Amino acid sequence: MDGSPRLALGKCGDGGLFVTDYFTRTPRKLSPFRSFASIELFHFHIPEDTVIAVWNLITFKEQGGTFGDQCPDRSITVYFRSGAPSVINPLHTHFPRDTAVPGSFALTLTWTLPNRTTGVFNVTSPLPGDWFLAAHLPKDEGKISVKGLYEECQYLFQPQLIVQRLVNIAVLYPGYVTEQSMAPHNRSCLYKVFVPSYTSRVLVEVLRCRGTEGCPLWLRMRAKAPPLHNSTALDCREHAPCQLALDLPFWQHWYYVLVEKHPGVPGTVSFQVTVQLTDCSRPSLARPPFLPSVPIPTASPAGERCWPVRPTLRNELDTFSVHFYIFFGPNVSVPPDRPAVFVINLLPVLDSGGVLNLELRLNVSSLCGENVTVFGCLNHEVPLTSGDNASVTCETETLAGFLLSVNATASLSRLRIPYPPTGSWYLSLRSLCATEHGFEPCTNVTAEVYLRAYLSPCINDCGIYGQCKLLRTNNYLYAACECKAGWNGWGCTDNAEAFSYGFQLLSTLLLCLSNVMFVPPVAIAVRSHYLLEAAVYIFTMFFSTVTCGGMCIPLAGSCAAPGLCYGRHHGWHMSCTASEQCPPRYILKMDNDCFNTGCLPTFLAGLDLAWTGFYMASFSWEKWQFIRQPSSKWHMACRDYCPNVYLPYASSIGYILSLDVAKRFWRWLAHLPHPHGVCGHPGGGGGGPAKSQ
Repeated sequence: MDGSPRLALGKCGDGGLFVTDYFTRTPRKLSPFRSFASIELFHFHIPEDTVIAVWNLITFKEQGGTFGDQCPDRSITVYFRSGAPSVINPLHTHFPRDTAVPGSFALTLTWTLPNRTTGVFNVTSPLPGDWFLAAHLPKDEGKISVKGLYEECQYLFQPQLIVQRLVNIAVLYPGYVTEQSMAPHNRSCLYKVFVPSYTSRVLVEVLRCRGTEGCPLWLRMRAKAPPLHNSTALDCREHAPCQLALDLPFWQHWYYVLVEKHPGVPGTVSFQVTVQLTDCSRPSLARPPFLPSVPIPTASPAGERCWPVRPTLRNELDTFSVHFYIFFGPNVSVPPDRPAVFVINLLPVLDSGGVLNLELRLNVSSLCGENVTVFGCLNHEVPLTSGDNASVTCETETLAGFLLSVNATASLSRLRIPYPPTGSWYLSLRSLCATEHGFEPCTNVTAEVYLRAYLSPCINDCGIYGQCKLLRTNNYLYAACECKAGWNGWGCTDNAEAFSYGFQLLSTLLLCLSNVMFVPPVAIAVRSHYLLEAAVYIFTMFFSTVTCGGMCIPLAGSCAAPGLCYGRHHGWHMSCTASEQCPPRYILKMDNDCFNTGCLPTFLAGLDLAWTGFYMASFSWEKWQFIRQPSSKWHMACRDYCPNVYLPYASSIGYILSLDVAKRFWRWLAHLPHPHGVCGHPGGGGGGPAKSQ
């Protein structure tokens, strides 16, 4: 095949055909905002080649099955985001440290009619793929009302989507020249070109442009969707040749090219348009043996050097619980002369409802006394390795990323991205030495970094003052924290409105004292010789009081302190109840005849125990054996579990476990037929105190 350009004919203006699609969702009842778990989330999908998307936002009131004309007007806030749900913060709470907060569009609806209002949100040339709408009412004023006295006002929200997309868009092929003639009544011609992986540069050129006023054309280019007025543009009247270049384009996406005529230009304009893609791969690139790698470009178009990308192994443990392991890792060597690049692939839709976590830890001993700083750039859909040593940044004119850095002083760096966009995320690591003139490449120093990347449902499992909830809207799953005891924020770390220990204690005591109201009915029943009814009232009063008062007795002065919470609940029932009502550090379980001693709690409160991943138990051989007598309440049938002994840490006189371990066991228990199925895996200790993490 020779190197001469190949000619193709294109269509312009009258060759386009618009198709309109309509999508709607079922109306849902809105709730006042407390946390992201209280919002209503709607999922839409916008097709490719869409030129305009219009959301029709319908809101109406209901009261008692009829229109709620008497209901007060409450503003409704709607958030829009492409790729993943919006990370919203209407209460202006503090985010946990090292958390990146992506932006989103917001719209507030006001009422135009007594029981109905409608809002419109237009997006010109929207990005294709998943779009998410989140809606909620303002935060409750905290007023107490009695249910049943009047019909509750309900605020229902229904979004509708209308998209208009263009079909039969002319496709540009690299190496081909498309000849075009723009008639006087046409204003523009739209094309698209597909950019494959490992492309370092896209160059679009207008050739042989002829018009009444020279070349009166604008050349615009944009990724994923048709160009807008603020897209990358070039005026062909002021540039000869008319070439528009874009470095580091997004991989595996369509790029749209718009050739637009200047306003007021008469006559026909003829021109040719061609596109060239620069592949950064080179056969001479040296790669490590047995390492499946692919070449990538650098940010400097002059060098156009390529570096190998190391893949990661995806290990799915549970919903939104995914670990990404590095081949020959997790310790990574960052040489001084080239970056180390890794790719993390998030599955479409499935992974956007969790939190992407990244952790870098520098091995200071590997620096050999040099003032080395390792910089990491995390970018979406294309890797970025800046060639500018003086100013280390993870952004260009068209790319935005996240910067991490570790050195001998700060050897640990973390990054959390709630609700990350799916696709490929690229992490580029570079080692530079600090000098009086800025950062320069190091010599003969290879830094070693521990890299950990994983997907979790919530930030830090919502801490000790929150619960991570798995939510669903239609077929889309996402997770969010629900905080307790006045704590707020995405990770339940904002204590601006947290309840004090005294307030919580007073609330618990008042709740327990409310059981005194059972005394008059008991006295009346006894006086009237209704002994059965009196026994029922006494039974209810006793166990209600015991459940309330004995559920959580904090040691070390507060449930927030590193103490123990224990009560008269057997096994995992106690774990669940204590986790819901009183957020402890640890949970202690022991047999009933052990509760009267005060030595053990005092001893345990003074221990410097691990806060997470902790389990300690005391065993006796008699407790390991299953009871096979059907008359016993501890009877275990062989069809349920046939071995004669429990696993080492499945039965114990007493044990202590941290709250995160208790939550894991409780989640596992929900999938088992009955509590006797909690066994775990072999490998624990035996014959005495056992401790495992």
